[in-house]
Amino acid sequence: MSCQTVSIALATYNGALNLPDQLQSYVGQTRLPDEVVICDDGSSDDTRAILTEFSKTAPFPVRIFYNDNNLGYTRNFEKALGKCSGDIIFLSDQDDIWYPEKIDIIKKTFDERRDDLLIIHDGDLVGQDINCQVTKRGQIISGYGSDDTFITGALTALRKELLLYAMPFPDGIVGHDGWLHSVAGLLQRRSVLKCSLQRINRHESNTSAWVASSTVPINKADVFKSQVSQKAATSYQDRLLYNAALSERINFIASRFEDAISKDDYFFIRSMLEKERVAILERERLVNSGFFLRRCRAIKMLMLGFYSHFNGIKSFARDMLR
Repeated sequence: MSCQTVSIALATYNGALNLPDQLQSYVGQTRLPDEVVICDDGSSDDTRAILTEFSKTAPFPVRIFYNDNNLGYTRNFEKALGKCSGDIIFLSDQDDIWYPEKIDIIKKTFDERRDDLLIIHDGDLVGQDINCQVTKRGQIISGYGSDDTFITGALTALRKELLLYAMPFPDGIVGHDGWLHSVAGLLQRRSVLKCSLQRINRHESNTSAWVASSTVPINKADVFKSQVSQKAATSYQDRLLYNAALSERINFIASRFEDAISKDDYFFIRSMLEKERVAILERERLVNSGFFLRRCRAIKMLMLGFYSHFNGIKSFARDMLR
């Protein structure tokens, strides 16, 4: 029988409208959390009052931290994660609703998959009409063909061990969930569950406008239209920064945690990241080229397989059409 403890890391910011339903869904779990850690990023609405009242009545410890300065969602989640004491930590947004067996199912899955550092499950995408037609993973598979790009913090749980490898977050990194998934993925200790364990409420204040977050069923054509309609990139410096950060972090893990990664896996990851770096640099040159040279570079990238580090043939088509 596993006795692992469970923490929920909740980051809040002006979430008074939907926060009460999310908090109550914690209370309704068949396996209650051992603690809820909340970091509020300077809310000016009734969020603080709601949190205070919840802490008085919740059937488990609730620890609330108020930031003196607005940290932004990435650093706010990093702070919340750092305050958690549980063996298993659930990331939580402030405006969703968890189904009653979410914690129980994820905890049992971690018990069964002892090598996993991170697990992501599916979630029902719900608009104002509350009728669910699609799920987040289902949208991604329909639009992209696989769940390789399935990264959503609100659907993610992790072992505290992962924080040894992933924290502190590198400077300039945007997105706590992407970073955690990247580190766990490089170590090949990330799993995807097909079951839907919560409602993802879609409304005007959602931070993500990603086409895969739509409550209306999408397909590959919708993804392509969305990508073509986006403003053309003029730089890939953010991708280069991310690539460099992963390279530095895998070096750190290999040097500090001998059991975390084998030598063969380490050299494979280093080689993969270097190939990605070369591809990013080539596309950086492409976007800064003139009409004719741009298309020549695109054809070269296609022949060398560099578009596998982006969105495949869709990215090639975008570079040729723009």
